[in-house]
Amino acid sequence: MIYYHQYFEMASVIAGIIFFSSLKKEKMFVFFLLCIISLSVDLISTYLISAGYNSNYFIINLYPLTAAPLIFYGFFTLLNLSSRNAAIYRIVATIACAGFFINYFFGEGINKLNTFSILFFYFFNILLSSGMLFKMAMREDYFLFVNEPAFWVSAGLLIFSLGALVVMGMNQFIRINQITIRNVTLYRIIMPVLNVILYSSFTYAFVLCGLRKKSYSQSLS
Repeated sequence: MIYYHQYFEMASVIAGIIFFSSLKKEKMFVFFLLCIISLSVDLISTYLISAGYNSNYFIINLYPLTAAPLIFYGFFTLLNLSSRNAAIYRIVATIACAGFFINYFFGEGINKLNTFSILFFYFFNILLSSGMLFKMAMREDYFLFVNEPAFWVSAGLLIFSLGALVVMGMNQFIRINQITIRNVTLYRIIMPVLNVILYSSFTYAFVLCGLRKKSYSQSLS
């Protein structure tokens, strides 16, 4: 069974494959890998439930564990930090990734939803994407946000992470009070929509990478 939001994840992976040669030039290759990991985790976890497994948490918990290093590295290449800030960034990223690893194997565990890791993962996403958008806003040279792949990746990630942080933070409250719409929990209604926003923005960012390369080629010919 494939849910509608997973088609948008597939679209981002396909766009990344089509414009693969352009992604490294625009420093978007890491975010393409992120899409692959997200799609793989999503499809596998969906299959496990449909196949009758009692839990798919051990797969879902792998997402922040594997995605966090990519997110940190991806924004590190985009932000162009000073030497001092870069050193601080590396320390924070190392501590965060180590924390996710420890929580997965020795904290909340493999078979229990790693709520702390997921919440902190979204929190760091918000900080990094906000920092990237702020840095772009402070640029002195003229450019259009909508023509920048980094803008679409950062904006999509910011919207997704803000929404997901609220939903995950309220997840236990929603379950206890059985808040549903047509017998569907708010989590299963809101999260797919957030995924559509995120991977639509990623897809457009990857397409922009290809279009920018094409425009460069034409200007040089």
